[in-house]
Amino acid sequence: MNQKTGGLLWKFATDGASIRFDDFGNDRISVFCSPAIREGLVTVGGRDGFLYCIDLATGKEKWRFDHHRSWVPSTAMNEKLVFAASGSAVFVQALDRITGLEKWRFKPVNAVFSSLSLNGDMLYFGDLSGNIHALNSKTGVEKWQFPTGGYVYSNSVVSEGVVYCGSDDGFLYALQGSMAVSDSVKLKPKKIVYWERPKTDSSFNWFVNSGDIYLRNYFMGAGYELADSSRIAEVMNQQITDRGSSVIVFSDNRIPQNVVEEKSEKALIRKYLNA
Repeated sequence: MNQKTGGLLWKFATDGASIRFDDFGNDRISVFCSPAIREGLVTVGGRDGFLYCIDLATGKEKWRFDHHRSWVPSTAMNEKLVFAASGSAVFVQALDRITGLEKWRFKPVNAVFSSLSLNGDMLYFGDLSGNIHALNSKTGVEKWQFPTGGYVYSNSVVSEGVVYCGSDDGFLYALQGSMAVSDSVKLKPKKIVYWERPKTDSSFNWFVNSGDIYLRNYFMGAGYELADSSRIAEVMNQQITDRGSSVIVFSDNRIPQNVVEEKSEKALIRKYLNA
């Protein structure tokens, strides 16, 4: 449409325009996808299962990519790549903006019906398993994901390093995205499992049949560092200073006294959790 007058400049018919609903028993006609526009190109997907790239000036098709009847509900574009989500086929892809050749493909757990949001070298979106994903837009490698309690249809909005996204669980989430902006920064949480040998054989223990040792060995086998009370305090103090991410598992019937000795906000474990 002409911005000033609202007059029609051109219109483009997807394959869905020539399909009858009764021929397939479901909707392969509609276009629910918002178009992405950049440097003379328009990309849009249809429920006919195609991703289309159209010349902005003429309305002529430049190329198309077949999603084999899977809906294409969202697209995004930067200076080199076109990004598209595929519904029932369950993938997000990147294609060369000029040729339409696929560069990478990422498989989330469930279908993606949220919009795709670009910010720097990062691509953000949600899926119907409730996860919010952050991918490197150049490589398709996932930097992190965050689980919510419901379907994610909402598009992500990024401002000053924070990723905002709504979920069907009724919450709006604000996630720290700055750690994923640079290719050189990777989110690697410190993983610790706390366990200490009982002082005596008669010492009280909630665990039976050496369940604590089984859990300790399980987490150590999964790459967790075994830590005693001194090491736990050291890690907590380090995380308070560095503001890094961490997971601490207590494979014991107690939390060591040196991190809970203060019953206030001054307790080490409380300062660690607050950080």
